[in-house]
Amino acid sequence: MRTIYWDASSFSVKMIDQRQLPASLVWVDCKSPEQIAEAIRSMVIRGAPVIGVAGAYGVVLAAIQYNESNRGDMDKAILASTVAIKQARPTAVNLGWAVDRMITLLDDQNIPCLELKDKLLAEAEKMADRVAILLSGEIVASGTPIELTATGAGFTKISVRTEGALLHQTEVTFPGVRQHIQKEEYIIFFTTEPGPTVSAIIEYLNTHNDPLIDLRVERPSLEDRFLEITTK
Repeated sequence: MRTIYWDASSFSVKMIDQRQLPASLVWVDCKSPEQIAEAIRSMVIRGAPVIGVAGAYGVVLAAIQYNESNRGDMDKAILASTVAIKQARPTAVNLGWAVDRMITLLDDQNIPCLELKDKLLAEAEKMADRVAILLSGEIVASGTPIELTATGAGFTKISVRTEGALLHQTEVTFPGVRQHIQKEEYIIFFTTEPGPTVSAIIEYLNTHNDPLIDLRVERPSLEDRFLEITTK
């Protein structure tokens, strides 16, 4: 499932409100570049590659809002909107890159307004299908979300929540674990040996009488891959 997509029936961008996860699945409908900027600013959508896609769709919405046929005026309207979109998250490298990439399509002044709108939408859709991860302004990985999460260091993500939160309080080493982080009530381990890691975690918790509430084994998310690549 895409977390963001173009809805051709309503000429709008639909995105999952990630603030509501995992309690509920809520879709937000954006029909203007201003609404896209606010969705980025308020963390409705998050994760560096996907924020870039949102910015690209914001440019599309800016173009669609222009109903005249003067290319010069249309370009001015689009460029004015891109400023607000970029400022919604000034430190998001992927956002700036995606918006700037869309702006390059304005270079050909021989393209009429209607055709330019089609080209901008096609480019944004291409970004939605193939996202890029940037480091210091350079693309270091690109592909579909599935391709990006299936490649890389080969880590498996194991999220653990217990009654006593023992794993938050101790530094214990489990087989195969290369790194771990704390996220709210969970400790998240990234491992190359998920079977031995899970067995060791369960044995440790049983030995120390800390009942297990939740244990999830999953492939790292797109945001996890972004952090893995950019923090090497």
